[in-house]
Amino acid sequence: MKIIRRITLPLFFSCISTLALAQGAPASRPQFSVTVFENASLANLSVGSISAMGQIYGVGRLDGVDMVYATAGNQLTVAPKAGVSNMVFASNAAGDSLVRSAGSNGNALVHILSGGVATSLNIAGQTTWSGSMNAAGQVAFNAGFGSYATFDYTTKAYLYDPQFGIRALGTLGGKDSWVTGINDAGVVVGGSTMAPTPGGSQGFMYKDGVMTDVTGWGGYQSTISGINNAGQMVGNVTPDWNQDRTRGFLKTGERTEFLKSISEPVGVDGQGQVLSASGMFYSNGVFYRLESLVPGETGWSYVAAGGINEAGQISARRCKSFLCEIVRLDPLSPVPEPQTYAMLPGGMALLGFARLRRRPRHG
Repeated sequence: MKIIRRITLPLFFSCISTLALAQGAPASRPQFSVTVFENASLANLSVGSISAMGQIYGVGRLDGVDMVYATAGNQLTVAPKAGVSNMVFASNAAGDSLVRSAGSNGNALVHILSGGVATSLNIAGQTTWSGSMNAAGQVAFNAGFGSYATFDYTTKAYLYDPQFGIRALGTLGGKDSWVTGINDAGVVVGGSTMAPTPGGSQGFMYKDGVMTDVTGWGGYQSTISGINNAGQMVGNVTPDWNQDRTRGFLKTGERTEFLKSISEPVGVDGQGQVLSASGMFYSNGVFYRLESLVPGETGWSYVAAGGINEAGQISARRCKSFLCEIVRLDPLSPVPEPQTYAMLPGGMALLGFARLRRRPRHG
């Protein structure tokens, strides 16, 4: 019996240890359900960004006319960009909204609507054209001036705070800066051009009134494209100005993880999962195509993704044959990988055997 016990107990504890390690390691495959929006328009819509509450906002074309769209519930509303009136294009969990209307000079008019009070985000002489909002009602947004036709256009990054109003974020020494996201702690991320030497652009973080170069790859092109509430950031870097060598990365504190299958991350959710513009999804060290994570549907190809929010909801554009549509992917409870469960019967069998050997003999 001592020999059996010497063999059985080590096997039992080895199995339990392996099971515990497996449970602590990546052991689940993400899955999503699909929300398809009713849309009476035949506009060709580009995939848009997604708010904290799961609304999607974007642009498109219909019969040669520029359009904008927004979703609410299961509806998708499309309107001409030049004549749009009070269309929401960003929102937060507190019920605040960013609203866009068309100005008389053709420029967009943008304001934040909070508690029934409208506050303009327009900068004199500039056109405000995009923005992201956090739970505190802070808005990181871009405005620009000049002409694309003459290659003389400048973009500036701004931050609106309900207490302090609008402030310019500045640059890292160059002419332009642009924001891509803001988290609930008020940390803003984006990119900025550098001074003529070394030139190029770098990803920045704006926190407590200070803009900091957080990529630090002098002579390379880089930007930060998203941040979650834990402070994890995603972005990309292009060495030697070679677009074919662009690589995405996930930055957690001082640690930078390069994402070999993602060149253009568009965001990171609250679990550190990364989404790429091409429809790749990175979770717990594994890369997936989005279409492989939607059970029960075949034939669809997720050709583009626009954003991912803190809760893991995704805005995407999918196509089948000649049909393309804007959808939202909503995360389901993760399904454990088969190997996690495969070790469980062995552990239980050894446990039962050990208990049987410990039973006292009667008679």
